[in-house]
Amino acid sequence: MKKGNLSRVKDVLLKIRNIVITTHVNPDGDGISSELALYLFLRKLGKQVMIINKDPVPEMFAFLPAVDEIRVSEQIPTHPDLVIVTDCGGLERTGLKIPENYNPMVIVIDHHLTNDQNGEINLLDQDASATGELIYHLIKAMETDCPAKMDYPIALCLYTSIFTDTGSFRYSNTTSEALEVASKLLSYGINSWTVAEQVYESRPYATLRLLGRFLQTIGISRKGRFAWGSIVKEDFHKTGTREEHTEGLVNYPRSIRGVEVSVFFREMDSDLVKISMRSKGEVNVAAIAEKFGGGGHHNAAGCTMKGSMMEVRKKVLRIVSESLQDDVPEEDSVEVCG
Repeated sequence: MKKGNLSRVKDVLLKIRNIVITTHVNPDGDGISSELALYLFLRKLGKQVMIINKDPVPEMFAFLPAVDEIRVSEQIPTHPDLVIVTDCGGLERTGLKIPENYNPMVIVIDHHLTNDQNGEINLLDQDASATGELIYHLIKAMETDCPAKMDYPIALCLYTSIFTDTGSFRYSNTTSEALEVASKLLSYGINSWTVAEQVYESRPYATLRLLGRFLQTIGISRKGRFAWGSIVKEDFHKTGTREEHTEGLVNYPRSIRGVEVSVFFREMDSDLVKISMRSKGEVNVAAIAEKFGGGGHHNAAGCTMKGSMMEVRKKVLRIVSESLQDDVPEEDSVEVCG
């Protein structure tokens, strides 16, 4: 990994005692696993550490060590000496409110291409497979100067981080270093099938009903270079599911032969839509997401837009079609299924 600021972050963490760790809204496997791993290690050093997230942990990650220690709140309840933000660009992306007259020191640890570097110290590497990969190197650096050592619970969190953010080692961010780090983490006694089963093979029946509704909405461009699908709030009511159960839906349109980019539209409110995009490599979807105030990776990005599902879908698909020199069939240009 790139070593920039690794020593600075290590020195700060070894000195400061009162720490809050957080991640982005609607946390995923990388954000949750990364903050838990760092939390567990810092607790071994005798630090006063809390994890505070705006949104709850998806049930598929309930198996992770210390997951019950994560507090769900809209505000940082104390005045810690340091706030560590994992897997996103800064406090504004966590959704947390800062107490009045409080200006905390912030460290950002992230691997996203569009990171806006809003920490006082930023530990960034866009070539890393996951934020958990950066946390691994940080913990190994701290091990040289303190009595605490990595153990099975920490390794389990970090392996889950890399495993989920590489799509179980299927995505293009599965580098030789990612596999090397994963191999070292397995040496702590991790059963790789156990992680895979918990994340991908233990879904509630209701999620398959939601998937069925989603598949009925899939559309494809004239040349077959991009595809999309949508979920509206009624789908959750009809199936008894929640937002967390949409995990992975964006990958289904991308799996169509010939499709380069998939787009997933999720209705959050009558005038608010969340967009997730995935690319097979040729198209930089982070650049597309940035046009709408979002960001992410070359192959995985997203944003949130105001407007109805119909309005948002039309705007986003127009930009995607321009990027791929393709068109949306006329019959799909205004119709919205859900």
